Amino acid sequence: MAVAMVSATCGFTGTIAARLGCVIRYISSPARSNVGFGLMWAGPLEDLIECWTLDEEEFALLANKSGATRLGFGLMLKFFELEARFPRREDVPRPAVEFMAGQVKVDAELFAAYDWSGRTIEYHRAQIRKFHDFREPTVGDEDKLADWLATKICPVEMSQDRLRGALPARCREDRIEPPKTTRIERVLGAAEAMFERNFTATTVERLSFESVGKLEELEVRRRKGQSDPRR
Repeated sequence: MAVAMVSATCGFTGTIAARLGCVIRYISSPARSNVGFGLMWAGPLEDLIECWTLDEEEFALLANKSGATRLGFGLMLKFFELEARFPRREDVPRPAVEFMAGQVKVDAELFAAYDWSGRTIEYHRAQIRKFHDFREPTVGDEDKLADWLATKICPVEMSQDRLRGALPARCREDRIEPPKTTRIERVLGAAEAMFERNFTATTVERLSFESVGKLEELEVRRRKGQSDPRR
């Protein structure tokens, strides 16, 4: 395969700056944005090489791994560098599988045998977090994310999709793995509720004494109307 043949001669990638540029291009590339989180790779071959080539330190992590475990770990390691999260099997682009297989000298078809549950993959994730200096999110981290969304994002954007999309970049900045899907929904709900409370409190503070009195009169009338059996 052409991709696998290239990997045999490409050697190790260059500088940290070049790898950072690869992450930026990957995040904004049509190959990712059109189908979501790297399901296919339609970008230039040089970007594939730059983004998915293991360096010397990364190869050292594969020293005691073989077969499907070696291939799967290598792909998870580079995917995390690009996305700052762990992939599902279907998230990993096929050209990347073939390219990685050429580097680690494992048949690309063995990727299907990589175990996506159990103690082995949990150990792999822990290794990858440590390597990239990330950690799992705590409840305290989730509270901070909700506060950040409520104060910085909600005032200009209330779309849940936009709020959800803002979290990965913030998590990368804080060096934490994004919360699980169910926990993300909790963060979004907490952020929306916090923003609404803050907005209401700020609005009331800005009202004049006279305006507050008139609003209270309207509320009294509304309640009387609801309790009037003739209505």
